[in-house]
Amino acid sequence: KNFTEIGGPAALLAVLQRPRPPESHWFALRLLYFHLAQRQGEIFDLVALGLVRAVLDTLRLCLDDHPHPFPAGPPSHRAQLASECIKMIFLLRSQEPDLPTPEFVPDAGESSTEEN
Repeated sequence: KNFTEIGGPAALLAVLQRPRPPESHWFALRLLYFHLAQRQGEIFDLVALGLVRAVLDTLRLCLDDHPHPFPAGPPSHRAQLASECIKMIFLLRSQEPDLPTPEFVPDAGESSTEEN
């Protein structure tokens, strides 16, 4: 199927921006990765939709020790998803070297210090 048949980048980003099981995020990232690799559209359209932030947020969730919003599952799910996020970031940077990179910081309201 091509991108328009499955809803396009906007629909995939909507998947990434909702709390979902890792498999859904991984599937969306894979499709976005192939979309970018094949240059089927303007990368800045995707950036305007929040792709970079969505990828970074997803990566942060993968690296977070807390299970929310992901259900408990095999560590390999997070590792695979984190790998996809990193590939996406490198692909974005390689195709658009001047692309600004959003700061990789916790969202407002989250504590930057954890109690042990």
